[in-house]
Amino acid sequence: MLDGLHKMDQDELLGAARMVGIDSVREGLRDKEALRLRLLSWMAARLGVSGAWTPESVERAALEWLAAQTEHPFDNSTPTADLENGLWSHITEEAARQLLPIWRIASSMASLGPPAALSEEVQLLDRVAEKVFPSGKAREDMRRGWEDYCSRSVMLASDLIAGLKADLKEVAANPELVTPTLVLTLVVALADAKYEVEESKLFLAVARALGLEERVAEGVQEKVARTFWDIRRELNSEVLGEHKASLIAAHKTLEASGALRSLVSEVQSGFLEQLHQSLFKDPDFQRGLKAWNKAPYLWPVGFATGLLLYFRRRLHPAENRGLSALLYETYRRQQPD
Repeated sequence: MLDGLHKMDQDELLGAARMVGIDSVREGLRDKEALRLRLLSWMAARLGVSGAWTPESVERAALEWLAAQTEHPFDNSTPTADLENGLWSHITEEAARQLLPIWRIASSMASLGPPAALSEEVQLLDRVAEKVFPSGKAREDMRRGWEDYCSRSVMLASDLIAGLKADLKEVAANPELVTPTLVLTLVVALADAKYEVEESKLFLAVARALGLEERVAEGVQEKVARTFWDIRRELNSEVLGEHKASLIAAHKTLEASGALRSLVSEVQSGFLEQLHQSLFKDPDFQRGLKAWNKAPYLWPVGFATGLLLYFRRRLHPAENRGLSALLYETYRRQQPD
């Protein structure tokens, strides 16, 4: 945690302060060291660390608190670095399991137009994934699911719906997941700048299964498509290339169309935005944009969404989710470039 906190730049530290409710302007926090100390003092107060604290004592208290909250076993003899690594592997595996229904439904669109993937570029995406998602098992499960859909040769939407019944039932039982699922499914379809008849049929079938009337589903479809094309037209395709411009438009559409509006407090906290911005600055991610015609933006959106859902369901009150998000940001930041 401490290493990651020291690696955060000014903008990242300001974002972390906003995320936990610290008003850096009002408090006059103008440099990195002041911001770091204020974040540590906030954590110490939140965790009930009594007396004179040190950065190391706050780090240990924070990790032990999160381990207890998420039922991750440890003992006092566990080295702090081992506790932190094991803790985040545990959490991200749990988060991935909560995300998988959304992931499978959205990925089903790939079956109607399987993208080609080059092995080198897939490896680049894996390197990016390792920086934000420490559980190798969870990454492998998600990647295998994506590749399974991409390898199918499916021509009709009706061929896919039957296999999605269990996932659709789980999403329908959790209303906060409906909008993210619908928007993500649409964006997968739009990411290659095409929207075929069978893709529209699949989207409407998914919407019906999630309890939406057809006119409402068509309204969502129209709104998301309009958002995508408005963003796409603003991008310079001659500089970026058609392919990259479409992927960037797809990613921005997820943000602009309110795909995660049901997670208002977490989204407004800046956790999701910080994760996305840091990934788009990552040279591996920039190169990896060429990897799969429809996949790259699914990784960061998927990881952030899965973690937010996990924190939302597991941790109460909201301040605990802010502390968890801050701990994750510091962990992610300290991973090697």
